[in-house]
Amino acid sequence: IISQVSLIHLSQGAIFELQIRLSRKILSSSLRHLEELGASRLLAALTDDIQSVSGAIFVIPFLCIDIAIVIGCLIYLSWLSWPVFLVMLGFLVVAVFSAQFLISKGDRFIALGREQQDRLFKHFGAITEGIKELKLHQKRRQAFLSQELQSTAAARRRYRAAGLNIFAIATNWGQFLFFFTIGLLLFGLPQLTAINASILSGYILTMTYLMLPLRSILEMLPNLSTASVALNKIEALGLSLASQSEESSTVKNDLNSSW
Repeated sequence: IISQVSLIHLSQGAIFELQIRLSRKILSSSLRHLEELGASRLLAALTDDIQSVSGAIFVIPFLCIDIAIVIGCLIYLSWLSWPVFLVMLGFLVVAVFSAQFLISKGDRFIALGREQQDRLFKHFGAITEGIKELKLHQKRRQAFLSQELQSTAAARRRYRAAGLNIFAIATNWGQFLFFFTIGLLLFGLPQLTAINASILSGYILTMTYLMLPLRSILEMLPNLSTASVALNKIEALGLSLASQSEESSTVKNDLNSSW
């Protein structure tokens, strides 16, 4: 209970700090720069991006626990038998690098979907702020709905679905290689070399126990990827606002000194 409550306070505190810090930078920036950025980009960063980062903060402790379990099990397996451990480690390395390759592909689609999110927020703003004009012009309303809003939403859905599909493939591919390694140790390795039955049973039991934390780690990767993209967007926006604020303060100081 204490750990869950602490995590809740940590994630909610992160949302609060990010929102206040970003709002402070927005308010200190010039109006012209804010108009160049667009209200949709600011709103997406204040809501969607910050929520994604908060979700990642909540799962990071569980990720650390799973990684600690995996490291402990690998140390135990290496203590049981170095030759068998090297064989298993080779397959694990292949699984990790192949999964990472797929995940990097998925990250690109998630980033593209995030770019469409800014445009989608812009269209949502047009609906709420220009609803009277859209109500008065049926053709313009239909064109806005079909050509702008629907196409942007469809593009975001397509990119997000592609990224999440790749993540699903990476997760199950890693699981497949893990099962393949267990099958190789159980049926293939005894045919190639003499191995103690107790060592083999220890490997099978430990690797079976490893399946849950490994799957948990792989399933956390989409959330971490989304949070990484969101954090990059927040940092880029924060740097842009900070630089503009510094330029504004410099100009103000120069004017004061000239006076």
